[in-house]
Amino acid sequence: MEEKVNFGAFSTLLGVNFWSDKDNEFIGYFSSIAIGDSCLFRIRNNKLTFPFPIKRSEDFNNSPILLSSNLKRNSDVWKEVKIVKRAYIVSGDILILASDAISKWFLSKCERGEKPWNKLLEFTEIEEPDKSFEEWINELRGKGEMRNDDVTVIIVKLNIEKSE
Repeated sequence: MEEKVNFGAFSTLLGVNFWSDKDNEFIGYFSSIAIGDSCLFRIRNNKLTFPFPIKRSEDFNNSPILLSSNLKRNSDVWKEVKIVKRAYIVSGDILILASDAISKWFLSKCERGEKPWNKLLEFTEIEEPDKSFEEWINELRGKGEMRNDDVTVIIVKLNIEKSE
């Protein structure tokens, strides 16, 4: 047990920071940092317009760079950090932050011309979304469409309005 504690815990990291444009109140920006294979997707006008940091489903693997709770194990991590310093967002944009298993599923659907964000958005409009989401994930796993791994999704719908 002590050996495992000394080895450390490992995780991906996906951080997002939002800010507004002082000259144009209908436009905002975000910056993002990624370590590992959790992803951010920007949907605009019903199209995937910004996948980050992974752009293709085939680029996922079983050994992503991970951040360790043991600082000594992070020396190789810093050269693999991906950063977006400034990307713009407008009212109506949707940002989806997702862990690796569902990100791979998401990108594979996009590559087939599908719009998987519509399925994810359905869960924001139903009663008991957690239960329904869990059942749906288990169904995807059962059909072999998603590997059996943790699944986390955060959906941010942007509604930027001019303040008075």
